[in-house]
Amino acid sequence: GMKVTIVSVLPLGMEHHATTTAALYKVEGRPVVYHTIHVKDGKNGKDKNDPKDTSEGNNTVDWTIYPTAVIHRLHQNFGLFPHSDGVNISSNGSSDGDGGHIFIALSSNLPPASGLSTSSAFVTGLFLVLDSHLCLKKSNPYRSAIGEVGDDDTIYNLSTYLGNVENGRDYINGSAILKGTVQGGVGTFGGSEDHAAILMGRKHEMRLLSFCPTRPACFDMDSIINEAMLSDIIDDEDNLKQLAPSTQESYVRLSPDLTFVIAYSGAKAEKAGGADGATEASIGYNSASELARKAFDAYYSMGGDNEGVSATQTLADAIRWERNASNSNNGHPIKERISNRIKSGVSVMKEVAPSDREEYSTALVQRFRQFYDETEYLVPLAAHAISSQRYDWIGPVVDASHRGAVNALKNQIGETAWLPLWARGKEECFSATPLSVVRQKGVETMSPPKPLNATNQPSRIKALAASAFGAGFGGSCWALVYRHQAQEFAEQWQNAYEAKFLAKKNSNSAQFFITDPGPGAFCV
Repeated sequence: GMKVTIVSVLPLGMEHHATTTAALYKVEGRPVVYHTIHVKDGKNGKDKNDPKDTSEGNNTVDWTIYPTAVIHRLHQNFGLFPHSDGVNISSNGSSDGDGGHIFIALSSNLPPASGLSTSSAFVTGLFLVLDSHLCLKKSNPYRSAIGEVGDDDTIYNLSTYLGNVENGRDYINGSAILKGTVQGGVGTFGGSEDHAAILMGRKHEMRLLSFCPTRPACFDMDSIINEAMLSDIIDDEDNLKQLAPSTQESYVRLSPDLTFVIAYSGAKAEKAGGADGATEASIGYNSASELARKAFDAYYSMGGDNEGVSATQTLADAIRWERNASNSNNGHPIKERISNRIKSGVSVMKEVAPSDREEYSTALVQRFRQFYDETEYLVPLAAHAISSQRYDWIGPVVDASHRGAVNALKNQIGETAWLPLWARGKEECFSATPLSVVRQKGVETMSPPKPLNATNQPSRIKALAASAFGAGFGGSCWALVYRHQAQEFAEQWQNAYEAKFLAKKNSNSAQFFITDPGPGAFCV
């Protein structure tokens, strides 16, 4: 069978992953690790260093879970052997006599476990490299389940599939199924947002996509902006309604005068590591994901014999079906109808004790309503604000998104809750006990940059918008600022963060840097 060896230069801060797989040398002070997976013909291969093989009492999960999960899944779904007559494995690596041996070297300049999609980049990159050697896209299972190269939907289907590789679940496209592996994924039940961005990114552009399945998204902004429920979630909603009705398309181009500043808090959000892969971040993330699934289960259980409801599989499906069934773009009754069905579903859940049903119902409805507000209102509004260069109201929209993440989704820590508030000049809205963001009502105006003050010190710069992002439970935040102010803002932001959290060890490894939306994965 085929052997694949991964050689990786670990980022600083991941030395704890350099255990039995460490090389005897370093690169720029960074440990070098390696791992070989041997996949046998006709079935998943087992390797004595397989991080999920606990038969010998080894419960520790480290960086090797990523290549192991990806390679076993690809072998099971497509077969890790050449799918084109023109492929010669011996020319790509050293032959071991039967199936060949591929060597892949990896390195990254991103901080580890920072919520910057490093694990998804690892998964996506491994697929692309192995495909370049073995022509996996020419295999019959790939072509029937994901699509032919060049077809409109194929790249979207691939991002969905790679999300399933990472979360371990089956990939289903109509009647075609690419089964998950016995090992599962890397331990988190995530989606395919990161994989889509990595595959389809364009320089200075962002994308609006819908998921399950991944497809381009567009929105009727008239129905959103005139939605009565905006006042419940967005400050200064009257200012939003001044925008002329229009449609927001899938591509969102960032103006050249804007850029992003990324703040990595230093608090690691590791998806894998520790006993059986259970980290604080993965437990919290999976809990939030599970709440969404349970909310859908409660909704689905009240569908009765309705064929439309029975065809839905996710909360997003439920929203789309309810909107089509009501023949209306008015989101208020849809949101309330689904909320009420979730409550009714919980009331008959046998696995929930009667004394716990009210609290459980509240948690599921809150999870759904946060999901609805984010996907149906806030994401399209933020995209439209950027597309329309309405910098006066992108702030309130993103503020509402960040507030929902802290107060409702509850996937933030003190550092990532506070950082966007300071960036926006709203740190007084921060509450540490319990962790929450206090809502601040009132019209916001964006003033031009101020000159130096009397003490010849630069005035404090405030971001146009800022939010935590990623899976949460550590990780990073972003701020959108004018390009000519970016460096000064980044320094102010970092200084304020270090002063606020100086006593916490996370601030010592925090990183702040400037970046633009970049291109997707490409060959060099």
